Amino acid sequence: MISVSDTSCPLDLGAIASLYASGHRDFSQLDGVGGNLEHKLLARAVLVKANLRGADLRNTTFIRADLSGACLRQALMHHAILDEAILWKADLSQAHLRGTSFRRAILAGADLRSKHLWRSQLEGAYYDANTLFPQGFDPLAAGMLAIASDWMP
Repeated sequence: MISVSDTSCPLDLGAIASLYASGHRDFSQLDGVGGNLEHKLLARAVLVKANLRGADLRNTTFIRADLSGACLRQALMHHAILDEAILWKADLSQAHLRGTSFRRAILAGADLRSKHLWRSQLEGAYYDANTLFPQGFDPLAAGMLAIASDWMP
């Protein structure tokens, strides 16, 4: 099985769905800046350090996916499902998160400074002292759970 990071050029995001359907799960270091993955199923996919800056991820399912260190800055993520996903040190700043579900996700060290974070489902999601929130956001009121800052996946 090839790894996306083994390819010499960025992978066309249109090929992701067919690779995923054929059993491929490791899309680490994927370069998908501004691409379209809308309405895709990527449950349990490995997208460690993937660059999805500005990508269209609306209604995409990332249940139990590993997006550690991924860049999701300015991504369109309306109604995406990231339940039980690992987003350790992921950058979601300025992402459009209206209706996005992060239930029981690991958000330790993540940058969540998005104006629509309070419109997301965050019940049971984990954060630490290094997680960045929008000014005035209360993670406990959103149902999030604090974990130790030395936690690592």
